[in-house]
Amino acid sequence: MATLFKLLLSPWGFAILFLGPLVGEGLNLSGVQIAGVDSRLIGVALALIWATLAVWRGTCVGINHE
Repeated sequence: MATLFKLLLSPWGFAILFLGPLVGEGLNLSGVQIAGVDSRLIGVALALIWATLAVWRGTCVGINHE
């Protein structure tokens, strides 16, 4: 149970459950369509790229505290 909770609060959980649908609906409302692909799928893909970069860099915002 604790592992599932940690996964949901990780950058990937945030990307899949919140940021992806938010970006997808934003694309849908703005009228952006790419070759018949669902805009929510594109939103999730963009959010997963963001999450991967956030995990790799160690920050979600992109600010280095060096």
